[in-house]
Amino acid sequence: MQDKANKRRDDLEDSLQAQQYFADANEADSWMREKEPIVGNTDCGKDEDSAEVCNVEHLFMPLDVTRSGLGQLHSVSILTTGAPILPVCAVQSHERLVL
Repeated sequence: MQDKANKRRDDLEDSLQAQQYFADANEADSWMREKEPIVGNTDCGKDEDSAEVCNVEHLFMPLDVTRSGLGQLHSVSILTTGAPILPVCAVQSHERLVL
C-alpha cells in the first residue's frame, strides 16, 4: 500500500512540474509576442528623438530577456525533456496532464 502511495505522490509531483512548465512556457510566449514589434521594427525614426527611443528599446532588450526568465525556462526544458522549449503551437495544443 505504501508503494502505491509513494508512486501516486511521485506521479502528482511530476504532473505539477509539467503544469508549471507549460504555464511558464505560455507566459514566455506572451512576453515574446509583446516584444516582437520592438525587435522587428525596421523604422529607425523620422527624427533624432524617435531614433533615440528606438535605440534605447534595442539596447535594453538583452536586459529584458535576462529578466524575463527565458534562459531559465530553456534550461529547465533541456534538463527535464532533453529538448529545447516547445514550439508555441505545441504548448497551446497541449492537453492538461491529469493523473
